[in-house]
Amino acid sequence: MAAPLIGIADHDPVLIRLLDQVLTEAGFETVQLPEGARAYEEIKKHQPDLIVLDTAGKPRGRLDIVPGPAPGPRNETYPGLGL
Repeated sequence: MAAPLIGIADHDPVLIRLLDQVLTEAGFETVQLPEGARAYEEIKKHQPDLIVLDTAGKPRGRLDIVPGPAPGPRNETYPGLGL
């Protein structure tokens, strides 16, 4: 069975490398996701099982990776874990 794939999205490259190392050592596969509009395309491409993302400074309840209207279907969701 393949290891779960965890997507990592954050503005801090040090935190991305740290999370990548910790998750990889724990047996997960990881993919680093760019910020902004490219993130959505990378998520569609890799289809991670979970996305770890920076939520600091985001309004409560808003965990958008892509600013503005969502580019996919309105009911399209991805499991995420905010930091």
